[in-house]
Amino acid sequence: MQGIVVLVTGIYGSHGILSLITYTVPGIFIDVVYYFIHHFQKPWLLSFPAAFGNASGSLIVCTVFLHLPKLPLMICLILSFIFGALGGYISYFIHNWLIKVFPLLDK
Repeated sequence: MQGIVVLVTGIYGSHGILSLITYTVPGIFIDVVYYFIHHFQKPWLLSFPAAFGNASGSLIVCTVFLHLPKLPLMICLILSFIFGALGGYISYFIHNWLIKVFPLLDK
């Protein structure tokens, strides 16, 4: 959806039509990892979809647009995986807090 919005609004940035790929692939990775996770109550496990999504997006940008050599690419992927996992972990707790504050959201 984000890739389509970027194209429709004309905010291409440096990616152009490849925005569809750079925004779609991380979403696919997130869905695939969610498919294999069966324990939705463990916050450390729920950080993996966000980590893999973030790392896949970084992989595309770093290889297609930035043409990074192997060592900087590996550093970028490791950092994006770590920060994606951290973001997924934090979002788990924000989600639970929102459910406690607004119980109608839990439907």
